[in-house]
Amino acid sequence: MKKFLLIVLFGFLAIVAAQPGLPFAMATSLSKDLAYEASSLRTKDHGLLTTLSYHVTKTMEGNPFLLPSSVVESGDPEIVRIAEDVTFGKNTNKEKSIAIYTWVTENLQYDVATYFDAIAGRPFEFKSATEALRTRKAMCMGFSHLTAALHRAAGIEAKVVYGADHAWNEIRIDGKWVPQDTTRGAGYIDNRYREFIHKPNLDYLFRTDEFKEGEYLW
Repeated sequence: MKKFLLIVLFGFLAIVAAQPGLPFAMATSLSKDLAYEASSLRTKDHGLLTTLSYHVTKTMEGNPFLLPSSVVESGDPEIVRIAEDVTFGKNTNKEKSIAIYTWVTENLQYDVATYFDAIAGRPFEFKSATEALRTRKAMCMGFSHLTAALHRAAGIEAKVVYGADHAWNEIRIDGKWVPQDTTRGAGYIDNRYREFIHKPNLDYLFRTDEFKEGEYLW
């Protein structure tokens, strides 16, 4: 309830910030601050709060896919540091995206144990970007959240999308949304031995095998 009331408050303040009598610099600064705060209220449950946060962020001229959420924590200091390190010296967003994809596929392992728990119907919880980074192990959601967070931290728009029980990213490069699948790019599962074969590759740099059914608002 507290977070819901905050969203309502942000929506009201967004209207105030848009008033013609407010000095431009003050209105711009207020809108950016409010957009950042509203965006961070997007949560894992992807329910009403996340939906409201997403639309309030857009109303305040914020870019939801460039700002952090509680799932894609692109403002986290460690994520910012890594994004800066891996994109250093890269001039274009495409070059930066390649560097981020390479880092994620080389440094993250697929969480096979949780994968087979999910198949067996046992309860599990997907990881946010910081959780995936801390454990260096995740399923496709965790891979996608970390990939999105690193892109946003580098100033590149990034979405988390889904289809056929799989999640991947769409990255905005040269004005177009292109798919990027770091989960598949990191390797594959050996179902016979129930283990992950870590084999980073560039095959899924700007593609995926799945058909997009929708996208998450965080």
